[in-house]
Amino acid sequence: MRPAALAAALMAALFLAVAAAGAPHVLRGSVARGPVPVPSAEVAAVSPGVSPGVSPAPTRIPQPSARIGAGMAFDAARGATVLFGGSAAAGQLDDTWTFNGKAWTLRTTSVVPRARDLPGVTYDAARAQTLLFGGRAGQAPLADTWTWDGAAWNQLHPAHQPPARYGALLAYYPSTGAAILYGGVGLSGVLHDTWGWTGSDWQPVVDAGAPAVGEGGSMAYDARQARLLAVGDDGYWSFVGGRWIRVDNTPAGLPTSFAAAVYDNDVNSILLFGGQGAGGPSSDLWAFDGRRWEKRDAASPPPPRAHPALAYDDKEGALVVFGGAAAGGAPLGDTWLWTAKDGWRSVS
Repeated sequence: MRPAALAAALMAALFLAVAAAGAPHVLRGSVARGPVPVPSAEVAAVSPGVSPGVSPAPTRIPQPSARIGAGMAFDAARGATVLFGGSAAAGQLDDTWTFNGKAWTLRTTSVVPRARDLPGVTYDAARAQTLLFGGRAGQAPLADTWTWDGAAWNQLHPAHQPPARYGALLAYYPSTGAAILYGGVGLSGVLHDTWGWTGSDWQPVVDAGAPAVGEGGSMAYDARQARLLAVGDDGYWSFVGGRWIRVDNTPAGLPTSFAAAVYDNDVNSILLFGGQGAGGPSSDLWAFDGRRWEKRDAASPPPPRAHPALAYDDKEGALVVFGGAAAGGAPLGDTWLWTAKDGWRSVS
């Protein structure tokens, strides 16, 4: 099957998962439409006073429900990975979770962004906040801007903003002190514009060029080369000095659609995980050291998936993976950590 057909099939499955969604606002922890169970792992342990042969009550360990296309970033100021939203079997979500490297915590807040999937999310180091832009509510692209300060969500109302979109690429660019947003899907189709977030307003990056990174691309900051790197079907591109420059073709086998990328400070490389390959969802992990891509062979990787949520936990020195779409489009609800020393480890 051609990559374009695979991408279309994957997005169709994702659309079906959220077709019931679309209410303008829902309460914390709910979905846009219909009840959503919050599954959790059950760990049974024999407690003092429990007679032999009597099953003890299980201890329920909270964790996010299975979902596709959640937004996730590592909050360096608070040493926790932040996860928001996504699409579950019953609809789109508006819950917020934090992960400390060992366990998830559901964060209760009085104000939340509306339920959505595929938002742009990154950590804004200059302002010590997690930044969220847009996403999709039902089938409608959004254009709202929110920040998470570790305790609460705050909606901002900048004088300027990018057009509504979902699936945008968003990453912090340290040399400019700005978060850079590129592309996504809007009302008119796939977008190729570039915007910068200054902390108080969005500004278009004029004459930036338009890399051929279509729907489902991925982007991360390349600390080795002090640039942003975007990966798409027509190669990979760097953003430096306010312009996009084509670097090279993507190597054979590298998933270029619906993967996720982040910079790993431990291996000093961009890591790209999951995505939709020629044969279906991928469980491959690739590393880019600033010069070339290399597939990292690993024992017992996570199940294949597209649209995973990905972050690098700088405190634990580990890559964090949550959820995504399995083969056939079913949402996943597992958590995995990867380090160069120990490889993959499930913490679900």
